[in-house]
Amino acid sequence: MNGRWHRSLNSSPIIDEGYYVDNALSMLTANTFEFSFDGGQQSRSEGAFTRSRCSLSDDGRILDIYTDYTRSSRTGNSLKDFRVTYHNNAVMEYRIDKVLYSEDVHEVQTGEELSEQELSDRYVKQLEKEEKARRENGVTEDECLWLEHEGKSVYAKGERKMFELPFDISFDISQSITQSIDRKISADSAPNTVREYTKNAEAIISPMGVYFSGDCDAEDIAGKEDAEDKCFVTPRIDGSSKVVMEDGTVYYLLSNLGGERRSDDSGTYYETIHLDYSPTAEMQLDRGCSRIMIDIDKAQSVIVNSDTIYQK
Repeated sequence: MNGRWHRSLNSSPIIDEGYYVDNALSMLTANTFEFSFDGGQQSRSEGAFTRSRCSLSDDGRILDIYTDYTRSSRTGNSLKDFRVTYHNNAVMEYRIDKVLYSEDVHEVQTGEELSEQELSDRYVKQLEKEEKARRENGVTEDECLWLEHEGKSVYAKGERKMFELPFDISFDISQSITQSIDRKISADSAPNTVREYTKNAEAIISPMGVYFSGDCDAEDIAGKEDAEDKCFVTPRIDGSSKVVMEDGTVYYLLSNLGGERRSDDSGTYYETIHLDYSPTAEMQLDRGCSRIMIDIDKAQSVIVNSDTIYQK
């Protein structure tokens, strides 16, 4: 789920004159989320994985907040009737006195596989580059910092500091799928995705992602780890799970850890898993909120773990 809100202070700019707002709203600024279920007590310890970023209007009076919220699959709570509260305590602001050098910021950063030696070599080269820039500009290391500024990764002489801005935003989650492609699946039609004992398996393809649901008997999952998907096989991160659009565009499918796992009194185990669309086959490092939505009417095929779930 994505959210967007804005905070307006009509009397004065939100941050100090000459400063920019840091787009990241992280734990470094003591900003937190809390969750409550069915009107119960709020908790920070369970509920979701959240990522937030912000942007500031040109006049410095409106702060837009963008939140990507992924419901946790391991808490045992229902996916319905829960409330999210965002506590903002501060924003990070920064001033740039002089840009020493800048680099492009990739829209997507991936967790590429590098050896320890390659990582070490990259780190040493980066330090050498920074030292050369400081020497040529006559500044010390303590005066410099890395920033993301106007679409660039910037190494600059400047200052970063906290700006107190306390406020709370609360909202109730109400998500429904109004457009989807539904398909019954099984271990026969999708042997790499659906476990052989899973019953009532179904795939739902929506503009926001792909969802699997199914159930199985308690004896079939005995001995499996708590963190393991039991009715389905988690999609591999090797490019074998993807959506191919009519124009040839490919979006990969990655598990977002959302969903629901529960057992009823009879011992039947129910499981749903959520898959997000991604521009890369690998997991992305956090670059904030960049969820992809697709036009499912233009989806040519949906493939999970090399199993064709849907073909137009």
